Amino acid sequence: MMKKIFRQYSSKWGSLPYPTKNSPFSGNGCGACSVLHCIIERPKYKKYTPKSIIKYMKQFAVPGQGTTWEGIYKALKHYGMANVKWFGSSDPMKDIFAELNKGGRIGVILFGSSRGPDGTVWTTGGHYIAFTGYKVKDEKHYFYLKDSGPRCHDGWYCYEKSMAGDVRQVWTCTVPKAKKPAPKEKTLKAWKKNCQEWNKYYQSHGYYYNSNPRKKGGKSINCCGFAFRCLWHFGEIPKAAIYAYTKKGKLMGPGAGLIKKACIYKEGINLPFWEAVEKGIVKPGDIIGYANGAHTEPYKGKCKHDGKTMHKFYNYNPKFRQTNGVAYRPLNYDRKVGCIIRIKNLKR
Repeated sequence: MMKKIFRQYSSKWGSLPYPTKNSPFSGNGCGACSVLHCIIERPKYKKYTPKSIIKYMKQFAVPGQGTTWEGIYKALKHYGMANVKWFGSSDPMKDIFAELNKGGRIGVILFGSSRGPDGTVWTTGGHYIAFTGYKVKDEKHYFYLKDSGPRCHDGWYCYEKSMAGDVRQVWTCTVPKAKKPAPKEKTLKAWKKNCQEWNKYYQSHGYYYNSNPRKKGGKSINCCGFAFRCLWHFGEIPKAAIYAYTKKGKLMGPGAGLIKKACIYKEGINLPFWEAVEKGIVKPGDIIGYANGAHTEPYKGKCKHDGKTMHKFYNYNPKFRQTNGVAYRPLNYDRKVGCIIRIKNLKR
């Protein structure tokens, strides 16, 4: 539950027309503030203020009277609240309580000019107040109120003690469940694009090539750092896993275990590159760790270059800047493959 409470008379927005200069927000904005107190429960609108919604809400404002009843209903729907319902004066409270007892309900109450059973004065005319919490205790019904007006009726109030007989209209709704983001497309095409774009990004943001970036620090990156950062940006490994490297055909370093857990990992291959490709051990999209030395690079596949069929790799070494971070090697490229890191379920 958001603790933030907006006062309609604040100097930040109280003088704004609602809908006219002679009918400012300070005296007529309780309905808009009540809607706002509901919608900020959605992460999408958590930074909203009355200034954020006044342009939309003005269409429902009547000079000297504030927001129309229909405007409250339409605004809650407009801002994506779920299960929006409107209860009028002819609807018994037991029906409203039945809806609230379903759980997760918040909403808006329109109070009249009568006093509550304990003498609580809600308004001298009509006044909207949002509720963002509801509970039943000892057979009594409690609402957590957020009052934008000068009486500041904020916090828990008991219906039977303070509100009975003065509730005119009630709107209820729920905060919609956050939709799970669509899974990122795991295709070879998307992976290639990912490597190419991040190569350009690091070059344009001043990351220089350093065979041992952890030793000197700063904005530096090496072959394995680039390869594993591409995996991280692609969503396959956590950021902590980028601190890994290959040496003599084996994956090592603090992040090695995380990479092995997230990806398909094979070592002990010890075959010339061309042979590993011909046997299907190495596939386009694999990250190659060589058996001799400590070099790591993503393999793109075969392509045409200068009229020849060649193997294509992504490489952050400056000597490949003229080819946009791409290294071209002959079909008989014979550097020995020690290990491979493969993205799981990558569609080729």
